[in-house]
Amino acid sequence: MIRRLAEKPGIVFVLVFAWKVALLLFTAQPVPNNDSFFYDGPVVNYLLHGKYCNPSLVQALPISGGEIFSAYPPLYQTVLLGWMGAFGTSALSAMWLHLGLLGLYALIVLAIFRQLRVPGLLVNLAGLFLFGITFHDRPDTVAHVLGALAVLGLVRAGGGLWLTVAALVLAFCASLQIGGVYLLWCGLVVIGNAWM
Repeated sequence: MIRRLAEKPGIVFVLVFAWKVALLLFTAQPVPNNDSFFYDGPVVNYLLHGKYCNPSLVQALPISGGEIFSAYPPLYQTVLLGWMGAFGTSALSAMWLHLGLLGLYALIVLAIFRQLRVPGLLVNLAGLFLFGITFHDRPDTVAHVLGALAVLGLVRAGGGLWLTVAALVLAFCASLQIGGVYLLWCGLVVIGNAWM
């Protein structure tokens, strides 16, 4: 029975996501890191006071504290602006955004495994990786979702080159580092496929 359950693709993904939902619902965890306001502050300040800057940084970064500010490329702040505009500027609101992005990421990774016809047991072993990633309060969360979407475009039956290219460009618009990692992975897949 347990072996049959372990071979159902995605069961670990569902369990990890359910655990994270329960953790957020009942204990308001994971608590955002101490530098989350560095990333989210300009959006919060814009929604509350109408100015896209981060006054909490004025002592360390005078220009960023009083003028336009973005610690990363602006796609994350755009997503956050839409979310917080609809659901409020609280830390809990940001935590729900990142949990939703984690769920979206997990669904995309499951779709990649389905396209590659990975056996259920291996899919579930890979699902344990979700315990190691936090998706708490970083712009990288959006970039990971877009990067995974780029990989899905590459492995999709019938090809998804435009999806891959668009998702990679948008991943760079959320995080240069994460966009670069996914560009490297996609490049290796293309080179490996051409070599085979």
